[in-house]
Amino acid sequence: MTISSGAGNLSVQSTAWSVVLAGGEGTRLRDYVERRFGESRPKQYCAFSGRRTMLQHTVDRGAALASPARTITVVTQEHLRWARPQLDGRGGELVVQPFSRDTCAGVYLPLAYVRARDPGAVVYVLPSDHFIEPERRFLDVVASAGAVATCRPSRIVLLGVEPDGIETEYGYIEVRRGRDGIGEVGSFVEKPDRARAALAIERGALWNTMIMAGTVEAFWQAGRETVPEIMECFDHLVDAIDGPAERPTLDAIYRRLPRAGFSHDVLGRAADRCLAMPLAGVEWSDWGRAERIEQTVARLRRAPTRRAPEPQVSAVRTA
Repeated sequence: MTISSGAGNLSVQSTAWSVVLAGGEGTRLRDYVERRFGESRPKQYCAFSGRRTMLQHTVDRGAALASPARTITVVTQEHLRWARPQLDGRGGELVVQPFSRDTCAGVYLPLAYVRARDPGAVVYVLPSDHFIEPERRFLDVVASAGAVATCRPSRIVLLGVEPDGIETEYGYIEVRRGRDGIGEVGSFVEKPDRARAALAIERGALWNTMIMAGTVEAFWQAGRETVPEIMECFDHLVDAIDGPAERPTLDAIYRRLPRAGFSHDVLGRAADRCLAMPLAGVEWSDWGRAERIEQTVARLRRAPTRRAPEPQVSAVRTA
């Protein structure tokens, strides 16, 4: 299937879906955001440069990779006052967590909706709090990861960035590199100290962007192996989706759902199910510190780039 958008023409699988993760609280930037925007809000709902917020940029990328109708955005209930107006007119589906139960639930809740409707799908998972430039190159690389996931349907494909320095706020992927640039994941290193980060870089590790592609089944099996109690809850939700019991079931499982982090508790325990490929030719940052944002915005003002126009898509559906 070929789709046309402001990000160019992409050839993608007809079963591709995009999941946009927008449930983070952005606590590290709370004071900075409040000074800039007059209120405390998570960074994904902020437009630090240009007219689009980080969430809107990410949803537009997701729609370019799959389609607006196959793009699902997950937020928490308390974020609706920002999310609804920002997603109005962008299409796709808004799935609302009653409250945050950490990143494992944040990933598997939208995946449950894809599994209920299209269990053979390939899914792109896109965090909404990243700066990415240029978008056309980014979309090409992510689509390539989707093609790898299609050919290797039991694996989760992660995109990593070649480090340009020691970062203790990023996770690292230690990779056994293949000749085609796609590597088997040896292990994950979560936010190491400087000495451990330097050692990981020396061994050829990549920064973990948490941008992923994989079949629904690959994600589901990784969860069943590592967090079976959580997956049992989401299996019940899959059975209830699009029926009268959907919302009561969602509310009930969130009342008993244990907290777990997707990176630590799923990927870290299922590294043998993961592949990694470099996000080459793309500037990437999670904009977790005010200094990173200010430096990037200042550079963009000095050397403006051509921005892709915003795609025209239909209204958002709320689950």
